[in-house]
Amino acid sequence: MTGQSAHGICGVCGVDGVRTKTHIPPRAAGNRSDLAMRRGWLTSDNHLSFGRPLSGGIWLFGLCASCNHIAGRFDAAYRDLAELVRPGVPAKVLTTADYRWRATSGNIQPGAIARSVLAGMFALNPSLRERFVNIATMLADQDSEPAPLPDDVRLRLAAFGGFRARVTGSFDGWYLRVGGNQRSDGVNTAASVSFRPLAWYLAYPDVPDEPPNVFAPLIDIERWADVSHWVAADPEGVVPLGAELESGLPVVDLPDRHPHDGWRWTWLLNDTICPIIDADLAD
Repeated sequence: MTGQSAHGICGVCGVDGVRTKTHIPPRAAGNRSDLAMRRGWLTSDNHLSFGRPLSGGIWLFGLCASCNHIAGRFDAAYRDLAELVRPGVPAKVLTTADYRWRATSGNIQPGAIARSVLAGMFALNPSLRERFVNIATMLADQDSEPAPLPDDVRLRLAAFGGFRARVTGSFDGWYLRVGGNQRSDGVNTAASVSFRPLAWYLAYPDVPDEPPNVFAPLIDIERWADVSHWVAADPEGVVPLGAELESGLPVVDLPDRHPHDGWRWTWLLNDTICPIIDADLAD
């Protein structure tokens, strides 16, 4: 479907009615009309396959017009962060250890950025509305009081150096390694947005503890920033970029496109809560 609206349940307010095109990330951040997306699925050999390209940027019918309009109020703050990070992201990063983005001068609005990101994630994974009611209430009302993110889920941020963008709903993924003392590093996420120059995971921090010392959170190993506190920040508040991201950000690519371990990546997902949408950013 390539129209401007479709019937369904809004991922934020839960109203069953007309849903409009929800661009993830915001169009203001470079998710432009001439960008062609491809909706993906898994083949039997654990590889992603993609359908025909659809122009208009990366989008889905996820939010009603009201919630989409409210989210749009905060998109400029997302764009401003992207523009501050973009110049420091190298053209090519072979491994996450090669380079770390360092904060430069500039101001950001953490509360507004978090609302923009989370609105897109709730559109990707409507089950979040039922699990995190206070966050959904906050996103549905532009004048609502900030609500903290529960401790069992964290908003994590990295600089994204890849030239294929991807947005997804909830999935688990692991680098499956066998033999010796190699760890199977992975991630358990409720939603993700990877679009140059930013990558976001709404991640569950817990990982399996059996067998011990085998599984480890990939985002901790790569030292993604934990910006969960942004969710409870005043969306009108302005702070220096360096104060919020003093330790910098790792520069990452999509895990299945890692130059050495990409072929080891194994997906664990439910296609009813994990849309997978890719787009080439090579131009």
